[in-house]
Amino acid sequence: LLYRERAGASGASSSSCDDANAPREKPPLVFVQPEARRISFREFQALAREDAQKARPKPETHLSSEVEPRQIPYVSAQDDSFASEFSKRVGGDLGADAFSGLEWARDAFGSAPDAVNVWCGVSDAVTSFHRDHYENVYVVLRGSKTFTLLPPCDAWRMAPLEVPAARFEYDAVSDDEIRDDARGELSTECSSERTQKKRVCRVVVETPVTNVSWPSATPESLRRDGGPKPFVVTVNAGETLYLPAMWYHHVEQNERPLRERGFDAQEDDYDSDEYTIAVNFWHDMRFDDRFATARFLETVSERNCRREETDESPRRVF
Repeated sequence: LLYRERAGASGASSSSCDDANAPREKPPLVFVQPEARRISFREFQALAREDAQKARPKPETHLSSEVEPRQIPYVSAQDDSFASEFSKRVGGDLGADAFSGLEWARDAFGSAPDAVNVWCGVSDAVTSFHRDHYENVYVVLRGSKTFTLLPPCDAWRMAPLEVPAARFEYDAVSDDEIRDDARGELSTECSSERTQKKRVCRVVVETPVTNVSWPSATPESLRRDGGPKPFVVTVNAGETLYLPAMWYHHVEQNERPLRERGFDAQEDDYDSDEYTIAVNFWHDMRFDDRFATARFLETVSERNCRREETDESPRRVF
């Protein structure tokens, strides 16, 4: 776990565990965002192919120096990526309607979508519980997606935590760069020998530390919290899911890695069956009684479910 001064705070960013703004003790939990890269789609395919051929380590060993660090690729830019990045390539084949939304959705919501996004990922690209202030029309093109859904009234089940924000970084660096100067031993960053360098993945916390609230619930925890069963919906290729605004959703991809299909991962053999492809249409929601009701339920949950916690444990928001 490294601390890095946020760019613009006092000059250029630098990596340091002795940052004056860093807390004296490392937090027990952080909310880690993925590393964001702008790459070509062919590079994404190469990463997906590489990941498909690797053995799956146990999650708790991901930051171990004995394990090859995995890079789990996921095309997930939420900035109208279908129109801004893919229109020149596929727009002629699909036509203008593909970028203006589905006709029934335009009629139902009274407007064209604010954004049309592309999602491509392998099975281990899992999205934790969250909610969006958009009416979401989700279309799966290849593979399938499994959504675990809860209505806004189940906010109390999300078990939100307030923890420092962080992000993953993957780099290829020399051995000396990942030595612990004080002990002369390898740090706990994940590493692997590659052309006389080591690939490392770091968890970087920008300072000054900024806390974020994130729902720590999982599909497994929902089975034990005493609440009703969530809605679990698998959307297959060619099917469409309407996801109402402000509904909590946890999303998994479903695909068959190459190593399970039993053929060599040659350039010409690699097919998009090995990762899920989907497009979603975000329509602006109306901030009407539904929004007011959801905010009311959150406030009630906060007052009824807040508990005493020690200084060592993350503070619950609800």
